[in-house]
Amino acid sequence: MVNLQEKLQTSSFSLITSIYSNQSKLAVAAEKAGSDAIIVNINTANQSGSNRFGSFEFEEDSIREIINNVKIPVGLFIGDTAYLNDTDWGRIINSGLDFINMFAHFLPFSILVDKRISKMVSIGPGYLIEQVKSLSDDPNIDSLLSSVTPSQAIGQNLNALDLSTVKILANLSSKPLLLLTQKTFSPEHVEYISKIGCKGLVLNDVVIGKTEDSMDSAIKSYRRNINLIHN
Repeated sequence: MVNLQEKLQTSSFSLITSIYSNQSKLAVAAEKAGSDAIIVNINTANQSGSNRFGSFEFEEDSIREIINNVKIPVGLFIGDTAYLNDTDWGRIINSGLDFINMFAHFLPFSILVDKRISKMVSIGPGYLIEQVKSLSDDPNIDSLLSSVTPSQAIGQNLNALDLSTVKILANLSSKPLLLLTQKTFSPEHVEYISKIGCKGLVLNDVVIGKTEDSMDSAIKSYRRNINLIHN
């Protein structure tokens, strides 16, 4: 299996799904619909705020089931590291996960320099341009994820200012930059997002919903448009 970071280096545009809850059936549905990778979650709430993920200890069995039931890379978004201890980190490393995803302001130095797993680092609201450039130049970081929408604006329509910000970040970053779908937009707009420099999308419940059926329909729409552009 090609890992995500290899795919980001070789593919024109990647499609990743952050599932609404850590259920194997949702991960399998995302894979069948055309996702290149899956993101599972701990110590956080999903984008709409309607579902809360527990600690790795609480979610571990579900996460391992997902890893065992899909053939695409599985990554882990880690929210608040205050609830992540050394024992949990060791189990994360040995679980078969392909990569982790964390906001830079939560990412401990000990995890940053751990070479046993790839790292996708999220860029949050209020990060300075110089900080983003420095993060992208760090050899311990493999890719960046634009997650700059303030919580009060999540679910609104993507606008021109949002896109200009993404373009600045993509041009600035020396590593692949992906866009988290914190705002809504049509799959037909993927071409523009690709043209401004993004290397992929991370879809979540804001645009794909919470059920297998809604995910199947939405992910297939994004996949079709990606294929039209890049195949």
